[in-house]
Amino acid sequence: MTSVLNVDTIADAAGTGPVALTKQSAAKAWAFATSAAALTGESFNISSGVDNGTGDYTLSFSNNITSGNSVFSGTCGNSTAQTLSVASRTTSSYDAHTFNSSGTATDNTNMTLVHGDLA
Repeated sequence: MTSVLNVDTIADAAGTGPVALTKQSAAKAWAFATSAAALTGESFNISSGVDNGTGDYTLSFSNNITSGNSVFSGTCGNSTAQTLSVASRTTSSYDAHTFNSSGTATDNTNMTLVHGDLA
């Protein structure tokens, strides 16, 4: 038997204010992508990855987030120093750019996280 819960407001026990929600800081999306921006199956709320060129990947959400100003972070891994930046953030996708220690765009395995609210 399936249950459905539809509510307009969840209030605290006194009925005077919003309930204090806990454990809401979990990532709303994350992805582990190879250098070709191919998702490895180890992702959450990411529907696809596109390789736009050397070190430039676009990752799209399965379920949009409310703001492109949510917190995006990431890292990339290799045997040498690498950096990752997140750019072009929207409610439906974002770009991840990877660079080598000289600042030159390079393909690299990367892990990105998104914290915010789902739309």
